[in-house]
Amino acid sequence: NHSDAPASVSLLDQVPLSQDSGIEVDVTELTAGVQDPVNGEVKWTLAVPAHGEVAVKLAFSVVIPDELAYIAQELQMML
Repeated sequence: NHSDAPASVSLLDQVPLSQDSGIEVDVTELTAGVQDPVNGEVKWTLAVPAHGEVAVKLAFSVVIPDELAYIAQELQMML
């Protein structure tokens, strides 16, 4: 916040949701945010002090069955 006054900031992100029961998405770290389990949206309402900053963390893992591992490898090669 480059202002002389504190600021209220809303931050939105989204965790992917699996449509396949064999693929698991697990949130491994979420600081001070609230996740909507229906759409995966994560929302933070942050109070940022004047001339200050606020950090948040969001991390997730994706676990796939062995029979789909080849698809994940192909996708990684595309990145």
